[in-house]
This record gives sequence, structure tokens and C-alpha cells, in this order.
Amino acid sequence: VPPPSSVAGKFIGIDPGHQEQHDDALEAVAPGSARTKARMSKGAVGVKSGMPEYKITLLVAQKLKELLEAAGAKVILTRAEHAVNVSNRERALIMNDAKVDVWVRLHCDAAASPQLSGARALVPSRTANSAIYKESLTLSKALLDAFCEATEAKKRTIVAQDDQTGFNWSASPVVAVEMGYLSNVNDDTKLN
Repeated sequence: VPPPSSVAGKFIGIDPGHQEQHDDALEAVAPGSARTKARMSKGAVGVKSGMPEYKITLLVAQKLKELLEAAGAKVILTRAEHAVNVSNRERALIMNDAKVDVWVRLHCDAAASPQLSGARALVPSRTANSAIYKESLTLSKALLDAFCEATEAKKRTIVAQDDQTGFNWSASPVVAVEMGYLSNVNDDTKLN
């Protein structure tokens, strides 16, 4: 008899990063904050493939959803298509309303140097969202290790950020997995 899945019975959110049309209108980066950012940035594009980040993240999200559901988890996506307009704040509120146990934001990185490659994770900072910082950090370590082991991606670092709107509005532990650099030919090829 196989051991029970650690995700069985859990409610897990998946946020496929970005969307077809970016939205430069501004929203508060945190509840009560005067600091603002664009509702949804454009995202990266593969240096070799020409594939936009929003397409890659949705494909990965759909595959991850199937795997998690097969393991007994209940899964919610922030978007199931490309032609949406859902801000970073709204994505967090979707997860808050659903009362997910945890959620994962899927993204691809880009950098000025085409040599930079590998995966990294982002978490809410202790100062911006102390209520979920510790659990988010624990989740990020487990996810980054498992992701890099499964994909053979170079394991980079975990970075706590206070300017991520989706983190700051979240009531549940959350991590963003930057799955690879679309500015790197090899990462771009693997991601596609």
C-alpha cells in the first residue's frame, strides 16, 4: 500500500503568472499602503522560443493542477485562460476568499545577462506580511528543492520581498517559483 500523500485533503491555489494583456493601472502594494504598482506587468518572453511567460505559466499550472488533484488535493487556479484581467491584488483575494491552505505563484525570470540560469523562489518579507512569512519560507524551501531535483534546474536562492502585491494581500502562505530564465537559451528551451 502506498503511503498517504502529504497533499491529500489540502486546498492548494495555483497562480499562473501574468496574462495576455498587461495592465498598467495602479493598485496598492499592501492593505493601507500609499505605495502603488502596476496591476499586472507584461512578463518575460523567451529569448529563443519567443514564447511569452503567461503562456508557459498556464501550461505548467494546468499540469501541476492535474498532479495535485491525482494526489488528492483540491486545487483552484487564479486564471484558466490567457484573455483575463486579474490584478496581483485580485489574485491574492481569490485565494483568501477560497481559504486555500497554501498557494504557489508560477513565474519565469529574465535577466540582462544571458548566462544567468536556474530556479529561485520569492516569499513575503517578515516586515510586509509577518503572519505568513515563516510558513511561506518553509514552503519555499521544500518547493525549490523538489522543483530543482525534478527538473535538474540549477538551484538559486530564496528571496524575501516586501514589494510583491500578491504576497502582501495574502492571508495564506504563498511562494513564487521563478522556474527559469527566459533570457537564457537553455532555460528557455527547457521551459518550452
